[in-house]
Amino acid sequence: MGTLQVGGTTLGVKNSSTNKIDLSNVGAVTLTDSAVIPASVGSSMVLLKSVDTTTTSTTIVEFIHGSNGVVLDSTYDVYKVIISNCVPVTNAKAFRADVGTSSGYSLSGNIGGIGLFYNKYDNSDNGPTTVSFPQSRNIETNTLDNTVSRGGCWGELSIHQIADSSVPTTISMNLNYSASNGYLYGGSGFSSTMTNQAQDRIRFYFQDSSVFAKGRITIYGVKNA
Repeated sequence: MGTLQVGGTTLGVKNSSTNKIDLSNVGAVTLTDSAVIPASVGSSMVLLKSVDTTTTSTTIVEFIHGSNGVVLDSTYDVYKVIISNCVPVTNAKAFRADVGTSSGYSLSGNIGGIGLFYNKYDNSDNGPTTVSFPQSRNIETNTLDNTVSRGGCWGELSIHQIADSSVPTTISMNLNYSASNGYLYGGSGFSSTMTNQAQDRIRFYFQDSSVFAKGRITIYGVKNA
């Protein structure tokens, strides 16, 4: 029988008849924040990196291919980004995101999008609102309330084929946020690069480089079937 060892500790014994390793006696395993789970292991949704801005003076959360365990290439067809409780220090600042390359994010004429939201406040219907993105951005909200208890911005993005130079990079999104005008907005949107171009990074930030008062942004890769 063979054994599975990590750091000199035997975790399981291989059964010769079943050709499997018995891990029934293995307890909970704790991974450090820097641990990277390869695409061949675990579920189809693989955690790549999570950034908590609550205790730091963060102005930009950026995920770059090859940096700190982040993989933005053909390993995954789809990347999922979870936005949690992102609040600006300064009131009335929009929440934004861009995709880009090593050449930067100022890809004039190359990126654009639109979002459709429905706002609710005091149980009164206020009708749909449209947020048009400048060509240099993939995500744009209206201005956020800087009161942490009101929740800031929450949402989920799906980024498709970010590293494939033969097709546009597209982003579909579901977002909700507390705006500085007192309204609550929620809805969905879509953006796309206007040309076929591979990207290798994505960043999240507030208008006018406002510092994050609170928030967590996490990126996952969804393994190819």
